[in-house]
Amino acid sequence: MSLVENRLVSYEQVELEAIKSEYTNAQLECNAADERAKLLASEVIGLEEKVLTEFSWYVLPFVFLRIKYNFSHFLSEIKLVTET
Repeated sequence: MSLVENRLVSYEQVELEAIKSEYTNAQLECNAADERAKLLASEVIGLEEKVLTEFSWYVLPFVFLRIKYNFSHFLSEIKLVTET
């Protein structure tokens, strides 16, 4: 091999190593992004559960009262219809 060919091979090897390094870095960044996404998703789920739990303590009694009222109203309507 001539000196020019040796330098060309060396240059190609350096370029190949640079591409391998970039690929490895891209994989690491992708894995890190996946981990951040999983962490954010678990935080969102935790916040949703917290909101639903606190929401249920404040709202559900009123929901049940409304259901009870509607059912009582429904029964009274049936009673009126059956009486006529």
